[in-house]
Amino acid sequence: MFETQPPVNLPTPKDAEDIFAHVDTGGASKDPRSSAQVSPIEEKAGFRVSPKPFIIGGVVLVVIIAAVTGVVYAFNRAPKSATTITPPPSGYVAPTPQVPPPSEPIPPPTPQPEAVAPAVVAPLDTDNDGVTDAVEIELGTNPNLADTDGDGLTDNEEVNIYNTDPLKVDTDGDGLSDKEEVKIYSTDPRNPDTDGDTYPDGLEVKNGYDPKGLGKLLAP
Repeated sequence: MFETQPPVNLPTPKDAEDIFAHVDTGGASKDPRSSAQVSPIEEKAGFRVSPKPFIIGGVVLVVIIAAVTGVVYAFNRAPKSATTITPPPSGYVAPTPQVPPPSEPIPPPTPQPEAVAPAVVAPLDTDNDGVTDAVEIELGTNPNLADTDGDGLTDNEEVNIYNTDPLKVDTDGDGLSDKEEVKIYSTDPRNPDTDGDTYPDGLEVKNGYDPKGLGKLLAP
């Protein structure tokens, strides 16, 4: 019905332009990439970057890694050399280890008894006259009798106060007892003539005179 007509204004095959006519194909570059595959960096730099160095470097790196891995694996798999133990010679007797003898336990320190002050024992005074039995024995008095001579003065008064003889009733022999001289007439029980008038104290008292001076003796 309809007759096929060729498109209008389409170039005929003979009119097609060779777009690679200006490209040098003298064999300088065998890069399989076409000019349409050139990267912007290559286009700006004016030359193409060959991928061969990167491929070679990658292969070398893989080889190095594989070699190091093989060495480490072989080192870990190698059997460890066992230490050879030489058996002892025949008849060898191992020395017996010297064990130190057990030390004797140190006994705990013995507790020392506390020092106790000795009890103070009062000197014995059997008759309680103030003169100890030891002293009375030394003086010759009776440790069981407070007034050995019976003159009215205790052994303690005669020995320690009036210095009279505890074995004599009248120490100075003037006729007055030691008690009368010291407690009644206040004369000296060791001096028979207290006032020095040549008359014994006992004689003066007997005749009514004062044994301590002139004059009559007043009633004591």
